[in-house]
Amino acid sequence: DVCSSDLDNISRAEVKGVKAVLNVYAGAGFSVGGSYHFMDTEDKTTQEPIDKSVKNVWTANARWGHRWGLYHLNVNLNGRIQEGRYSKTYYYDPAPGFSQWDLNTRHSFNLKSVVLEPGFGVENLFEIGRASCR
Repeated sequence: DVCSSDLDNISRAEVKGVKAVLNVYAGAGFSVGGSYHFMDTEDKTTQEPIDKSVKNVWTANARWGHRWGLYHLNVNLNGRIQEGRYSKTYYYDPAPGFSQWDLNTRHSFNLKSVVLEPGFGVENLFEIGRASCR
């Protein structure tokens, strides 16, 4: 539920950004990739960044998959690194940056008439940039 006091009504704003992505398929079931996102925002009435905007974000991923007969395993490591977030409504400016790394697996069992695919994972493996409680 979003309260109306949580929303900004900006009459004039400018948002510009670029994104670059690279994926490499290395063979033997391995692939790695990453991306960079740049976003430049401006509230034209105040000449400040748009509240809660993030200028730089990086992502990374590594994947491996292998099949053994009727069983197929996929292992995925995904990461997101985000710099501090501009905020005029928080007690601190900028809001701290963070990174989050997740490890997920998918297990495929090809049975006679059905495919069973359970998945398991761990989110936020390293708790990097975790804000302390106040």
